[in-house]
Amino acid sequence: MVIAFQANVYELRQPYPAMPRASGFVDTVQAIARGARAFGRPVLVVHGDNHVLEIESFKDNVMRPVPNTFRL
Repeated sequence: MVIAFQANVYELRQPYPAMPRASGFVDTVQAIARGARAFGRPVLVVHGDNHVLEIESFKDNVMRPVPNTFRL
């Protein structure tokens, strides 16, 4: 499975000072991690915004690698 989008889901800056969370992508990261674990097969998550090539495991909201995932 391939999931692709344009955003840095690990951005820690708050876009709005009144937001209670560090990132607007907390729910997105959680959903991808939960779905990848349930799927049980390789999942490639392709996203951009940092302009730096990184290849590693996709990480959940507490930065633990999610099994069977790759982040490009």
